[in-house]
Amino acid sequence: MTDDRITAARAGLPEWTAQAERTFLSLAETLGAPIAESRRDPIVLLPYLETYLSGLPLDELDEDDWGALRTQFAAYVAQSLIIRYGAEWSVADDDRSPVRFRYVLERGDPAGERRWVDPFAVVMNEFRARPVEVSRMLATAELALGVGHPQWS
Repeated sequence: MTDDRITAARAGLPEWTAQAERTFLSLAETLGAPIAESRRDPIVLLPYLETYLSGLPLDELDEDDWGALRTQFAAYVAQSLIIRYGAEWSVADDDRSPVRFRYVLERGDPAGERRWVDPFAVVMNEFRARPVEVSRMLATAELALGVGHPQWS
């Protein structure tokens, strides 16, 4: 049954990718950021996200709020890596996950090896480390993907 779930997840990657992009664009719109500029370079959204976070009562959020916040920020990290570095959504086997897989972003590194990062894990780890810093979140994802230094890109 696990293989069926992974096969179905891989078959659903185009929809997953489209949904993540819609979440990113919705976040930009909600924050009043310039959509076209954010779409070209997600770094434009960075000060809007920092301002948004600074006004959130993080200690008072319920489970649904946390889920929505993680999804929004994972979409931001993902779109940043996709647009800036050509990363692509993929499905990775994960025996620790209840569904036995997870969605990750992949990209080839300069040595020709595939590297990946789980944007949801990056976001969750950052929210555990207060104060939350979006730039650190993005830098962590870039380093995991092997693109944190201009010579690596």
